[in-house]
Amino acid sequence: IGLSCYVWNYNLNKKVAEYIKKRYPKCIIVFGGACISNDANENENFLRNHAYVDFLIFSEGESSFSHIVSMALDCKLSNQSLTIKGKSIQGAMFIYENSFVIGNSTELIADLDNNIMSPYMSGLLDKFLKNPVLVPIVQKVRGCPYDCVFCASGSQPKKLRSFSSDRVINEIEYIRKRAANRIIRFTDDNFGILDDDMEVAKYIRDSYDKKGYPAGIKLYTSKITNDRTRKIALLLKPLTLMCTSFETITEIVVKNSKRVNTSFEQARKDIEFSRENNIETGTETLFGLPGESVQSMKNVLEAMVDLRFDSISITPVTLLPATKLYTAKMRNEFCYKVKYILGE
Repeated sequence: IGLSCYVWNYNLNKKVAEYIKKRYPKCIIVFGGACISNDANENENFLRNHAYVDFLIFSEGESSFSHIVSMALDCKLSNQSLTIKGKSIQGAMFIYENSFVIGNSTELIADLDNNIMSPYMSGLLDKFLKNPVLVPIVQKVRGCPYDCVFCASGSQPKKLRSFSSDRVINEIEYIRKRAANRIIRFTDDNFGILDDDMEVAKYIRDSYDKKGYPAGIKLYTSKITNDRTRKIALLLKPLTLMCTSFETITEIVVKNSKRVNTSFEQARKDIEFSRENNIETGTETLFGLPGESVQSMKNVLEAMVDLRFDSISITPVTLLPATKLYTAKMRNEFCYKVKYILGE
């Protein structure tokens, strides 16, 4: 069983895995996803303290998980056998005879279309599409070139790889015909960073004009705005706002956070363009980034108001597992005190 872990299901996955292991001791349990760090000490400690998890996979999981499944099937062995764990498994981390073992890293998948089956086009997600509460999620580009310390993508491989626009368009069309929820969300960190992202945006607008689908869309455009992101905003203006996320503009905080922002000059161009074309604008800010104070955050918000965004979002920082900000080093350096909150 493979469980993909992020902040909203990490603890739940632990409970599920522990329950399964008690009921079925021979079941192989693999954890992957954005909550899995690339820090060897952290991963070793996790495996030693959570014996019901057999393997951890960092970063892209398809190849590494397939190696584990292939070995288990070939050997017809469970995790109780020493044979499968006695071998180095590419991309996987595990405990074997009280030693922490790290397999050789796997190559990132270059040809996404031909190596990753569409969970939509295969029909695997049909029953979920019938649920009106669930929002379909689509991905065009994997990877983010930036290093933000507060974001899971900042700790992941940087190389950009893309599904073809035809594949993404076919997935959206498949979803359109079956989904009870008429909103779509993109997982891309920087939609519009590649040229052919524009083809997907054109299709979405055409579908909206002719078929009334989707009813809305949630996406994050490229951190550095440009003519392409403005054209995408114009195409999608009935469906979403043009969001120029700053997070912070406090110089030392930008440096501490390794944040890359669009320039104020570009932001003013974005807003001027939006006013001329009747596009709603917005920005997002994060309160609690390393080195930010109450006064400096007030200055950030005043600057956002001066730019005349239509909406300004203020969100407290969440320390996400596997991010650089989550590490003890950064917590201690910037004196973080952590408390739990109830998410929406």
